[in-house]
Amino acid sequence: MKQVLFEEFKELIPQGKYNFIGEIGVHKCSTAKQLIAHFYSNSELIYYGYDIFEGRVDKAFHKSERNGKGPCYLQVATNTLDKVVEWYPNLRYKLFPGYTQDTLREIVFDFVYIDGGHSYETVMHDYAKVKDSKVIIFDDVQMPAIAKAVHEIQDTRPITFKKSVSKHLWAAIYNYCLLYTSDAADEEDSVDLGGRRI
Repeated sequence: MKQVLFEEFKELIPQGKYNFIGEIGVHKCSTAKQLIAHFYSNSELIYYGYDIFEGRVDKAFHKSERNGKGPCYLQVATNTLDKVVEWYPNLRYKLFPGYTQDTLREIVFDFVYIDGGHSYETVMHDYAKVKDSKVIIFDDVQMPAIAKAVHEIQDTRPITFKKSVSKHLWAAIYNYCLLYTSDAADEEDSVDLGGRRI
């Protein structure tokens, strides 16, 4: 996302220790680079990215999911993240190409950004798989299908909304507070999966 927009987006992220982050809707990894730079510390950071990539290139599919950017290629995203690893040596990552209905299992992230398919069904599916994550942020909540999904979820749990100066709308779920002291952070466990590209 544009850097000026990312500066507003960051206000939704509580201070804390994040070792395991996810992004649904990777495209060319532009936002991935921003997220990694924001969360990276000297300790290990693991990034999981999900995208259809070149698995579906027909216009009808992207129209149904309101994917205005069109398809991207897995190799492009991989090349981008390989370069990012050179800047952040304690980063490890894994990309999952294909439908999230096939690739996204139930998983708990420290932080996850939902910006994949924009249909109501896809948003609800993706949310259901990551619903226990510590911090969940939905993108493009100004879009009717996503707004419908988010407001339905809001019936069951508190949601924080943030509108940017440019009228972009996000929604955030905080499953518990991530504020911490340095001693508490040092005692937290990190995920050990081995290797830079997982």
